[in-house]
Amino acid sequence: MTRMRQERLIGIVGGLGPFAHIDFERKLLDAARELIGARRDQDFPQWVLSSIPRTPDRTEAYFGEADDPTPVLLRSLERVQGAGADFAVIACNTAHLFLERVREQSPAPIVSLIEVTATRQRASRRAARLDCWPRPERSVHGCTTIRSESVGWGQ
Repeated sequence: MTRMRQERLIGIVGGLGPFAHIDFERKLLDAARELIGARRDQDFPQWVLSSIPRTPDRTEAYFGEADDPTPVLLRSLERVQGAGADFAVIACNTAHLFLERVREQSPAPIVSLIEVTATRQRASRRAARLDCWPRPERSVHGCTTIRSESVGWGQ
């Protein structure tokens, strides 16, 4: 028997590294087992997915070498909201570099995976590393600084 019934519809923006949303969905299912006692099909959360793999490369866009991915991210958000999503998550760490701009125009509330992870990590008082650069040679301080401040390194 489950401890809580989940009725909200989650919108997942995927296709940003097509396997990222699959990894997220697997973790979502695992968390449902652990947190709400999901065991039967009917116990698990419901979600809708928008996958647009032709979204401009987020790392290249950050460096000004590709088109801004914001319009495509917004199109995905419009899709999930149109399907009835109560809120959305973007299953791509690097896409969070554009999150402020996307949130300003988004038709749906967005839960930041980076912010949630940082909050949980801060509460656990354990060190963690979030990778958002698919090619280490392209790493810059922007993401690292945001993450280290959010997690509260050295506190």
